[in-house]
Amino acid sequence: MDFDSWTTRSVDVERRRRLAIGYLVGIVATTSFGTALALATPEPLALEEEENILDVVLAEEPEPEPEPEIEPEPEPEPEPEPLEPTPPPQTPVVPEIETPVDVPDDAPEEAEPVEDDGAEGDPYAESGAVRGPAPRPVAPIEPPKPPPAPKPQPPAKKGPVRMSAKTVPPQELGVASGFDAYPASAKAAGIEGTVVVRFVISEQGQPTQVKALRGPPELRPACEARVKATKYSPATDKDSGKSVAVYHHKRCVYRIKT
Repeated sequence: MDFDSWTTRSVDVERRRRLAIGYLVGIVATTSFGTALALATPEPLALEEEENILDVVLAEEPEPEPEPEIEPEPEPEPEPEPLEPTPPPQTPVVPEIETPVDVPDDAPEEAEPVEDDGAEGDPYAESGAVRGPAPRPVAPIEPPKPPPAPKPQPPAKKGPVRMSAKTVPPQELGVASGFDAYPASAKAAGIEGTVVVRFVISEQGQPTQVKALRGPPELRPACEARVKATKYSPATDKDSGKSVAVYHHKRCVYRIKT
């Protein structure tokens, strides 16, 4: 790199031309703005030479006001006469009652009874007041009747109950022979399935009310017959230890062995 290129300053002609044009445009714009401002300023108004002359007229002295007329004083009203004092009400004079000191030995004579027609004993008879009707006799209040005794309820019918935590479940003891065989007709037809039977185990352990709920119709009679031929121990109540009738279910599964 040449060392003179760092020290020698070249003259930029284009830059000087742009600066000259900028200065010229600024001078023209400033001159135009000053001329427009001078033309827009209005001329001062000419002062009026003549002054407004006010006509002053002196006011005349005011006439004295007439003195107000004095109204006559009203005559005083006469004072009311004092009222006479009202005498205090007279209180009845109560005669003094002397207490007897000596007790007479002779008893007073008894007077004959006089029939009372209601007028002598009436304190309002002399005053002429009308006496009202005699009060009606009040009937005695009867004590309330006791409520009727409740009717005796018939004893609840004992029936089978559902198994619960307080019930000892029954146990199957055994099935009579001949009732555990697969039905020959259903086996020949290839019918398989599970039959669900619902029944009641009585207090004596006998199955009653036997009825098949689900399963193939060809296998239901065989399952019902099997349940009827089964012996059970009766269910018992844990609290009382007595036998109770309960509902029970039995499933009979029939499968053809290959």
